[in-house]
Amino acid sequence: MPTMERRIKGCRNAHCRCNKERKHLPLDYNYCPICGEKVGLVCRECFAEIEDLGKTHFRCDACEAKKAKRAEEQKEKLVKTGKKLAAPAADAAVGVIQQVAVKQVKKVAPAAGIAVKQAVPVAGKAVKKAILGH
Repeated sequence: MPTMERRIKGCRNAHCRCNKERKHLPLDYNYCPICGEKVGLVCRECFAEIEDLGKTHFRCDACEAKKAKRAEEQKEKLVKTGKKLAAPAADAAVGVIQQVAVKQVKKVAPAAGIAVKQAVPVAGKAVKKAILGH
């Protein structure tokens, strides 16, 4: 499957109207239609001149770094939100596990019920720690 051409050309002349307006020119243009200056590949975001490294290279290094930083920040934000949402679910799961464990032990051995009531909160904390990871 052929890759889509995402590169753009722009005028290199800083005083040209095409450059000031950041006008995208077709890839088959070699010269600016307004000032006659040679055109080159430019970054899609900041309009800085870039090298021809293939069809998939359409951003300058600075814009690539900004994009990677934004992606990393978004990932961290999602992880934080996930932990916030997992905490109440972990609390609910621990409560259910504690209730079921006490009921099962009371059925099997009523005398052991007291020992289990003391051990269940410790097990609940271990389950919560395993779910949340802290």
